[in-house]
Amino acid sequence: MFGSRWSGLLLCLILYTGPALATSYPELQHDPFSYTKDLDNSQSRVRDQDSDGKPPAAATWQPRLLATIVAGPRSMANVGGKVLSLGQSVDGYKLIEVGKTSATFEKNGQSYVLQLTQLTTTR
Repeated sequence: MFGSRWSGLLLCLILYTGPALATSYPELQHDPFSYTKDLDNSQSRVRDQDSDGKPPAAATWQPRLLATIVAGPRSMANVGGKVLSLGQSVDGYKLIEVGKTSATFEKNGQSYVLQLTQLTTTR
């Protein structure tokens, strides 16, 4: 009788905390694709205006897919050095699918597929 009470209590505890643990993923604190620490970006400057006083023209999205990790709902893609999990966005493009050599984004109801480019080495 004592054992079944503890079993019931343990079952309630698992059912209560299980969904919260399964769906809450911590924000990435580092780039899992990187072997070195991030470079210091203190020297980069953001310009609010061109030299003639006009705001700069809007840049077109020119992403580069650098790496992918296929891990079901925890899949990730490295786009231009920024690591994204499924559901996260970069420049308004939401990552909706990650494949072995591709990543699919969605913006305004339209899909965009990025492919990994093959890197070659010289000896």
